[in-house]
Amino acid sequence: MNDFLKRLESLSPEKRQLMELFLHQEGLRAPQENHVAPRTSVERTLAVIWSEVLGVKDVGIHDNFFALGGDSIHSIQVIAKAIRAGLAVKSTLLFNNPTIAMLALAIEQQAERAAPAGPAPRPRHDDHSSKVNVDDFPEADLSPADLERLIKKLT
Repeated sequence: MNDFLKRLESLSPEKRQLMELFLHQEGLRAPQENHVAPRTSVERTLAVIWSEVLGVKDVGIHDNFFALGGDSIHSIQVIAKAIRAGLAVKSTLLFNNPTIAMLALAIEQQAERAAPAGPAPRPRHDDHSSKVNVDDFPEADLSPADLERLIKKLT
């Protein structure tokens, strides 16, 4: 909590006033208050990123990005680090889901929607379709009568 208070004191008067408004809104809490540690790999990754970017230790999944001191510049840093970590995050996703719990859920749901439906087709071991050439099938140009004569000769 001391880190949070120090960070709050260092803000400009306008940002401090905005921060106080955020803290008084329902559902927003100061860091360490009702702390819930990350549970999934996505939540852990986001918590590490937020901690690095915002300079806050022990980020919980219900801590609000903006209540921790995040702003648009921080969001760009978070998004860049998240993308490098393999997470598909855009600024609108972060701004609409300002807690780690909400953002992780949104990222996971987005990934599920992007995943193909059903299992991927299994490749055949004898599949050489990438090496097929039209010239490999001259019999395709034969008439049915010519094809029948050719089959009779071969049998």
